[in-house]
Amino acid sequence: MEKTKRHPAAWFDRKLFWKTVLLSVCITFVIEALGRHSLLAALWFMLSRPTTFGYNVLMIFFTLSPALAFRRRVFALALPLAIWLGLGLANCVTLFFRVMPLEAIDFAILRTGIMIWHCYLTSFQMGMIIAGIVLLIAGFVILWSKVPKMQAHRLQAAVQFVGSAAMLAVFGVIFYTSGLLHLDFSNVNQAYSEGGFCYSLCMSAFDRGVDEPEDYSRQSVEEIVAAIAADESTAPEVLPNIIFLQLESFFDPSYIDGYTYETNPVPVFSALKTRCSTGLLSVPGIGSGTANTEFEVLTGMRLDDFGAGEYPFQTILMEKACESLAWNLKELGYTAQAIHNNTATFYERHIAYASLGFDVFEPIEYMQNVPYNPTGWAKDSILTREIEMALNATEGPDFVWTVSVQLHGKYPTTLVEGAPVIAVEGVEDEGERNALMYYLGQLHEVDNFISALVNRLSHREEPTLVVFFGDHLPSITLEEERFTRSNLYQTEYLIWSNYNLPKVDEDLEAYQLGARVLELAGIDNGTLIKLHQRYGENPDYLSALAMLEYDMLYGDAIVYGGTMPYEPTDLRMGIETVQINSAALEDETLIVQGDGLNSFSRLRVNGTALETEFSSGVLCAPLKKLAAGDEVTVEQVTETGVLLGVSQPFVVEE
Repeated sequence: MEKTKRHPAAWFDRKLFWKTVLLSVCITFVIEALGRHSLLAALWFMLSRPTTFGYNVLMIFFTLSPALAFRRRVFALALPLAIWLGLGLANCVTLFFRVMPLEAIDFAILRTGIMIWHCYLTSFQMGMIIAGIVLLIAGFVILWSKVPKMQAHRLQAAVQFVGSAAMLAVFGVIFYTSGLLHLDFSNVNQAYSEGGFCYSLCMSAFDRGVDEPEDYSRQSVEEIVAAIAADESTAPEVLPNIIFLQLESFFDPSYIDGYTYETNPVPVFSALKTRCSTGLLSVPGIGSGTANTEFEVLTGMRLDDFGAGEYPFQTILMEKACESLAWNLKELGYTAQAIHNNTATFYERHIAYASLGFDVFEPIEYMQNVPYNPTGWAKDSILTREIEMALNATEGPDFVWTVSVQLHGKYPTTLVEGAPVIAVEGVEDEGERNALMYYLGQLHEVDNFISALVNRLSHREEPTLVVFFGDHLPSITLEEERFTRSNLYQTEYLIWSNYNLPKVDEDLEAYQLGARVLELAGIDNGTLIKLHQRYGENPDYLSALAMLEYDMLYGDAIVYGGTMPYEPTDLRMGIETVQINSAALEDETLIVQGDGLNSFSRLRVNGTALETEFSSGVLCAPLKKLAAGDEVTVEQVTETGVLLGVSQPFVVEE
């Protein structure tokens, strides 16, 4: 029997093509509905922005096309579909807990996020997630073993894959240059809303760094440097201690119109504003993004110039040093110390702080007797002692960068027994009202901490300056139209001192705050400090800032004469040195006493790790034998197992 010849175009199965297109459209619509928490909102996005919606469809089509090359086609399709739907569902859940959507950075900090899951999820919810993952894996196993094999369409898969890749590239350039996809990621929520989830998530993953300015050249950089360096740097005869206190989710709730409170949650902060320099502070995030506010204030750099959704703490600071307030002040004889009552590894601070020039970092793993609030975050009251320890540890002036955590979300939507609350009227939804009442109770405790710190520093003989500022608004439901005196991207700052400083009230961008504080202190040391202090009124101010940012981090370091003068420091963990004072064996239990020991301490004997417990200031571990000459060490370890530091060995004597 003669074999029937196939038509040359028969390799292209139009049914498969259109099925893949239809599946891509459906998945895109479902993902948008999940992210917008509304089917109607997803439909409106599809109809009002068909080009953008189509580009998101094309991205999913691109990832589905290779499945046609496999005989187990259903299984091959299920893999990318599960990934996309999983990301869409994760975004949906994320937006229930905070204001900002799912970004690539969330996967970079997943290790730390797992450690604090209990602050956001109940045991039942976590159990449901684990059960869902197990069921998903079981489903893939069944698909692999039970679904029948089909004819592979390798050529069609290749053509669709290459063709969709080319279309993504071509249309991406066209849409970006025309403005359809040239989104402003300084407002991440708006960018996701206008660009769609798939496109925006990919942008947050791959868009990195500061773009090279079109007019970047040695001449351009040198002209800016010459314009801002008209005079030599100055410094006061007496250098004050300078403390920056970045307060997690802190703001004055009186800025929300239509709400009335049982009592003012921040009476101390309100009183200080009447006599201290203050103003609104524009920050790069809402409800999250602490490290980006940190980066702007510390470096004077503008996050809008970096990649979409980028966190420089997780990108460029992992590779190289960056000029900062710490480096600038160290050139004047300051010691740069950082304090954070949360884990050292969150946003990779234990690495990023070295790139920013800090000498010492005191994370929660080195703190003693830390109190916690009902949702599991360390209370900020511990920071008064920590800041004083930092100031007392050195003879000269100190730059102390402090990041608080007590006001971190999630805020419980049901009343928590024993938790302080402040009653509020004007919130109709009971869950939202309970969350706000809990937040206000914690806010009042932070205000009390500010009072205690100011009181302690008021009696300090050294001139001391403290900058209080919120990193972003809290992750509670806040309607923008209720903010008539500010917006959702504005918090407040306040500059207090124990000596006479002029009161200068003005609204600032976060990247301008450091320069303004140093100006009040009579200091102008630093490249970007000079730019913000002397070039702010120039119409080319922001383009000059972007030019210097690129040159410093990605360009030829022309501003430094062609050679980067900074290298990451040998960051020392802990203000107080962890050391062993005694080690003895009692009833096959090793008992270790010393300085700086806490629940994050782990014992080793001759390099062998022991199961360690901390109780009443003493470390205990089961051990059968301890002989003269044995070496005992203490390691400070995060809950996720990251080693932060090791004590000097204690040698057992006879």
